[in-house]
Amino acid sequence: MRAALSIVKNILLWSYPRGSWQYDLLCILILAFILLTPSDWYHSKPAPQPIGIEQPAPSERSGVITDESNRNENETPEDEKGSAKP
Repeated sequence: MRAALSIVKNILLWSYPRGSWQYDLLCILILAFILLTPSDWYHSKPAPQPIGIEQPAPSERSGVITDESNRNENETPEDEKGSAKP
């Protein structure tokens, strides 16, 4: 049990000498963690917000003719004005 605690202590305090196999193993484990983890862990993205498209109420529409029946009976369409003879 003491040997295991000693190993954990040496790992946490990074007390292995540089160039030893324990030091190399710790470096490899750190690099493997960095390179093999999904990129989502490093980039936090906000949750997408739903986009609602609202159309204005008919009373808010100004000057928009949506139906031919709304047209004045005395008005003629633009194509007929040019072809009509006076």
